[in-house]
Amino acid sequence: MEPNASGVVARLAKAAARKDYGAVESLWLELLEAEALPADELARVLGGIVDAGDGARALDLVLALAPELIRASRYAEALPLLRAVAPAANANEEVRAALLDCYRHARQEVPHLGACLDRSGLLAADDLGAAVAALDKLLSYREGDYFYHPAGWGVGSVKGFDPLTARATVDFERKRGHQVPIENIEGMFVRLPPDSFLVLRKTDPARLAQVATDDPARLVRMALEALDGRVSCRALRDLIEGVAIPADAWSKWWAAARAALKRDPYITIGTGSNPILTLRAQPLTYDEAMSGRFARLKDLRHLTEALAEYAQHMGNEADPEAFLLPAARTIAARIPAERNAGEAFEAASLLTRLDADAGPFPAPEQIVEQHRANPLPLLNGLTGNATRSQVFRMLRDRAEKPAELCRLVLLGGPDSLWDAAADGLPADGEPPTIQTFAEEVLANPRRNLTLFAWVCRNLLLRRWTTPATPAEVFERLLTEGDVLARRKAHQRGEWTPFDQGDEMADIRQALRAGDLAYFDAMLDAMSEAEAVRLHFRIRQSSVLPEQFARILERKMVRRFPKLLVEEEHKAEAPAVEYIYNTAAAIARRRKEHDHVVNVLIPKNSADIAKAKDSGDLTDNADFRAAIQEQHVLNAKAIEMGEELQRARPIEPAMVHTEHVSIGSRVTVENAATGERRTLSILGPWDSDAEHGVIAYVAPLAQALLRRRVGDEVPFSHAGEAATYRIVEVASTFDAPAEGDGE
Repeated sequence: MEPNASGVVARLAKAAARKDYGAVESLWLELLEAEALPADELARVLGGIVDAGDGARALDLVLALAPELIRASRYAEALPLLRAVAPAANANEEVRAALLDCYRHARQEVPHLGACLDRSGLLAADDLGAAVAALDKLLSYREGDYFYHPAGWGVGSVKGFDPLTARATVDFERKRGHQVPIENIEGMFVRLPPDSFLVLRKTDPARLAQVATDDPARLVRMALEALDGRVSCRALRDLIEGVAIPADAWSKWWAAARAALKRDPYITIGTGSNPILTLRAQPLTYDEAMSGRFARLKDLRHLTEALAEYAQHMGNEADPEAFLLPAARTIAARIPAERNAGEAFEAASLLTRLDADAGPFPAPEQIVEQHRANPLPLLNGLTGNATRSQVFRMLRDRAEKPAELCRLVLLGGPDSLWDAAADGLPADGEPPTIQTFAEEVLANPRRNLTLFAWVCRNLLLRRWTTPATPAEVFERLLTEGDVLARRKAHQRGEWTPFDQGDEMADIRQALRAGDLAYFDAMLDAMSEAEAVRLHFRIRQSSVLPEQFARILERKMVRRFPKLLVEEEHKAEAPAVEYIYNTAAAIARRRKEHDHVVNVLIPKNSADIAKAKDSGDLTDNADFRAAIQEQHVLNAKAIEMGEELQRARPIEPAMVHTEHVSIGSRVTVENAATGERRTLSILGPWDSDAEHGVIAYVAPLAQALLRRRVGDEVPFSHAGEAATYRIVEVASTFDAPAEGDGE
């Protein structure tokens, strides 16, 4: 393009806007001398002239310039100009011929161009504008374009076009190789842009995963935009899980996404266990969104949480009349009739803190005063630990008998207040004391097993004193744990209450109190006869994980060596099934075990505590996910610990070279094909099929063990049969001979 060409086009556009066609024609003549034209800019000017009703004049201008461009083989510059005036060139054969010439040269790389020209009508139709539009549409389709079939075939991509019939071949997820006339493709399917959610699921899942992490609400918007603005939560999970987020991370991700979506002005979330998500055409203001959400809520707790969230989000920018005052007045009217005293207190506290003109409602102090005689419904109805501590202090300051209040809270209040309530009981004197309370719990442990475990833990740590010795407390824990374990065994295969596993965990945690320092002190004060009886109890207990029981047994044997002597008629213990691996593999396994015990389990405990502090646990996805993770991690730690106890290193002295054994490097030859491969037979933690390392428990290794050089070993596995001839047997501890390998 010459230096002044853009300036000429700019002046041309201004002249056309003024309808100064004398100036237009003069400027147009200047363009005839240009070596390169800004064709797209000129096409826009010509389109404006056509739209203004002067199509004939625009046509004359183009016919003065286009033939010269075509003769100079500048088809790419002529084509935009001809396309711009095509709507004004009905049945103009000169324009038709020029268009055909330009398309055939400018788009010659399109193999089905001839079929597209025929279907567009450009060869014979009178309406050249419509024909050009149709042809441009047909030529816009490319191999690799994506389409969506709403009726069930899913997403598909164009694999090619038939040059004779212009039929597109589309591979859908549930219908491969579907052929469709190119002119009908968008009438049957929805064309997807390259950055569509459904396309990125196939082409760039890593990008979706990044969006899921950075902006969960944006990912949901992308899915809604691709699915006509409406999708159920379950269908959304099917689309996202395993692609954008890991399969085991849905609960945590959805909790974060749902919180973000509540603040998204474009998305509406329905109610129910499988809510419908809808994309709005116009965004809601935050006040409108909160008003809609507030109207759907039923109980006072959720109404209070919504108002608190609004106040925190808006701060001083809130318009009181838009949402805050109507919501505050609704809550104030609900407080006097609310049956849940905890919810009423939290609502009254929020309204007092906001200092809004909400109308009359009971003050928080009044609610506390009303429940002085029976404070448990109030304390148990509260959600936050900080609020519970605040109310407990208020009740204790008003109580005539603070010790009786503390006993009541310990026996029936929330566990987050137990430490504070225990501190409020005197060590001795008139009951209730900490000693009488502990004896009361020990006398009836099944009234509340979690409380019983907590009391036993404090007694084992010697924080309190009672007539019961640590050994008696320890045995009481074993007894109640065994009863609970038997109850769970009877319920196997049935639904188990969610808190039953928590009770077992509480008992086990009490038994592990203080890193077992109490157990060493307990053994020092124990007679040998008592040790024998306790040793038997530990070995028979169902509540102790095997690894933990072995730790206790070792402590007892160190203190009482005679416990090692077997009883006269005792049945021979079953042989331990050792797991043989290389020392390096055992070290890696121990490192994995230490990571689970010292990193993952403490982090999980912190997650559980954080989730508990967030309030109501009845619909807390984070809490439930953390509890599930706790069960998995504990089971994994126990299993890995038991395996490590049975682990033994493969020593060079164990390896035989006269026959195949654990630790052998054996070369075998397929008797049918002559193909040779070298295998190292090591432990299950060493297994590496890509490098020819197999576990001695693998089917092929079992078939080869104890065989000698020259033996032929028939082997059949997974429907495949072969016969292997043993060529060489060596030790993996020896350096491999040059050329060894698979």
